Amino acid sequence: MIQGGEHAVSASNIETTVLVAENVVLLRPSGVGKTHVASALALKATQAGIKPRFITAADLMLQLALARTQGRLTQYLNRAVIGAAVARHR
Repeated sequence: MIQGGEHAVSASNIETTVLVAENVVLLRPSGVGKTHVASALALKATQAGIKPRFITAADLMLQLALARTQGRLTQYLNRAVIGAAVARHR
């Protein structure tokens, strides 16, 4: 089990998170295992037939800023965030 902020990450809630195809944001200091937990989630998602997406906060900010500059912010959010969630629940 990995303790983090409001919630603990354990094998059982990894399974639950994957089963309902929820978005997950991992916020902790460097070197505490965020990528390790993200990898475990991605593996379980793949095994459940869900296509996972991993993006660092820095890359997300760059992509959002670029989409906004290009006037495509709504389209980006619909495709990358909202659209992905809707597609998982079909």
